[in-house]
Amino acid sequence: MAEVDPEFIQAPEHRPRPEAIEAENIPLVDLSLSPPENLVAQIRNACENWGFFQRRKRKLSRDEVNPYGYYDTERAKNVRDWKEVFDSTVQHPTVIPASHELDDMELKELVNQWPEDLPELRLVVIVVLLIYSNLCIVIRIRIRIQLLMYMPEFDLIRDTL
Repeated sequence: MAEVDPEFIQAPEHRPRPEAIEAENIPLVDLSLSPPENLVAQIRNACENWGFFQRRKRKLSRDEVNPYGYYDTERAKNVRDWKEVFDSTVQHPTVIPASHELDDMELKELVNQWPEDLPELRLVVIVVLLIYSNLCIVIRIRIRIQLLMYMPEFDLIRDTL
């Protein structure tokens, strides 16, 4: 079992105060295992015996140039959180202003970064993002219909929703 990174250790004043908690040999699962049966067996064992597991780290990380990708160093109360994030965007590439300055016309392009060892992740994330994007369009249309039913003058304010 790997040692716990000191960044995850909360200061004593922020720790919960249970009677006693001790844990050894927390399962560490490698999500890139092949064949999938090995991965399923590891996850099943971890869930049956522990109810959770740690995941081996991905090498794909976000940076200042491209903030999309894997991220696991968020902090709360000056202690590293025990969560991991994978950021992505619907539009590929995504073009945003390079700075917050109003007179700065420079744009920067951001692209999604996908882990090579999980090729199916890209398709799943894109499908989910498209489903949610379409759901947002349906919600906008329904809101507009409701506004027009109860506020006919709303039709004068076009394309605000």
